[in-house]
Amino acid sequence: MSAFIIIWIVSVLHSSNFPVDLQNNFLGYLDNQVVQRIAYVKEQAEINNINSAGLINLFICESKFETDRVGDTDKVCNLPTSPNYGKVIKSRGVAQINNCSHPEVSNKEAFDFYWSVDWTINKLNNGKAKEWWHCSQVAGLRD
Repeated sequence: MSAFIIIWIVSVLHSSNFPVDLQNNFLGYLDNQVVQRIAYVKEQAEINNINSAGLINLFICESKFETDRVGDTDKVCNLPTSPNYGKVIKSRGVAQINNCSHPEVSNKEAFDFYWSVDWTINKLNNGKAKEWWHCSQVAGLRD
């Protein structure tokens, strides 16, 4: 692993609003694959004029950079216009793309790391940070 990227990740975590136990917990997940994913997110954030530390913190909060993560399965879709209305919600992948709010996103896309990062950047650039209500605030991407 690149020593520079590890030091940078630690500084990002320590400058975040995350509780110290979450910061320390995430540091235990660091392996070469996670470091490579973080480096890609950092690069893409900078290319797209997004706060790179904030975007990385968003993904840490949502999924700890786990591309196969499925969350929110304890909730039911209550959006009447969604084809998934009344069904159990699944928030999928590194960006936790919700199948209730975003039925247009396939599982293949949601679980694809690079596709999800690009999709998230597009959403953020279009003022949609609130789609990640808690994590976007914790990550410093919105008020």
